[in-house]
Amino acid sequence: MSRAKELLSRYRAGEREFSNADLSGITLVDFDLSDVDLRRANLTGANLTRVTLRHANLEGANLNQAKLTEVDLTDATLTGADLSEADLGNANLTRAKLITANLTHANVSDANLTDANLFLANLTGTHLGDEAVIPPH
Repeated sequence: MSRAKELLSRYRAGEREFSNADLSGITLVDFDLSDVDLRRANLTGANLTRVTLRHANLEGANLNQAKLTEVDLTDATLTGADLSEADLGNANLTRAKLITANLTHANVSDANLTDANLFLANLTGTHLGDEAVIPPH
């Protein structure tokens, strides 16, 4: 069974705790993984296009070079996560906690950052798009 199928099977069975999981390179498109616990998980190069991750815990997760276009991370915790070179185009990051997250050279163009907490986040080289607005706190 592929890692993607195994994860989805376990999630559908009610399991939510996948901390420290190695999911590098995994492809999951158009799935709902709300409330999942992926703390310190390795998601390097993962394709999570249009995945719903509302209230997910991705604290300390490695999402380097992940494809997160149109992902819903509303109320998600990404404290200390590595999102360097990730593609978060059109992502919903409403109220997401990105405290000390690494967004170096990430693409967050057209992402919704309403009430997102970017305290001490590394935004070096981050592409915010032509009309990006980061609301003041």
